[in-house]
Amino acid sequence: MKEIAIEKFIDRLDKFIKVTNSTYEKIERIRLELFELMQQTLEVQDIQDEYKEMACLCDNLKGPVVSFPYDGVTQITVYDYPARAVKKSDKYRNIWQYSISSALRKHDIKTISSALIIIRFFLPLSVAWDPDNRAINYVINGVKLGRLIKDDSWDKMSYMVIGGTDKENPRTEIWVYDLEKFDNKITIGRKEQPVFIW
Repeated sequence: MKEIAIEKFIDRLDKFIKVTNSTYEKIERIRLELFELMQQTLEVQDIQDEYKEMACLCDNLKGPVVSFPYDGVTQITVYDYPARAVKKSDKYRNIWQYSISSALRKHDIKTISSALIIIRFFLPLSVAWDPDNRAINYVINGVKLGRLIKDDSWDKMSYMVIGGTDKENPRTEIWVYDLEKFDNKITIGRKEQPVFIW
């Protein structure tokens, strides 16, 4: 009797997981389509009066924000996080790379020849996830295309990925450290130092 109940439970759980994954993928696809539509709307140079309200709505959704909290440190905050289950595509890559690189190009930035990039994903839910399942290379390529780093080869750049939870404000924080400013030495994790991020 217990085996039958367990088999039924496992069967119901499998069906639930399939439905949940399918729903998640559909939501991520819709989110990408909406983002692409907003980008196209904002890229139009001469927006007519009847579309101004729509443009204001898009502006409220916040593009990436670039700040310089300390000498030799650049922070890029993207008010989104890479999807978990969406297949990598040109559209998805372009959204991340374009938004990060265009935000950086608005600033007069000196290109860094040796960098440490720390990527922090703040997701709305505290769930286990594998860093390699996120589109990290799109984030790094956006930083490179924005001319903040000279190259993303192994001898010019190192990176690390950290997870966090923020239900109210999910986001991706990209911290880029100019290692020449720190004599190629950086300590991570001690709160009393001003350049640390946690």
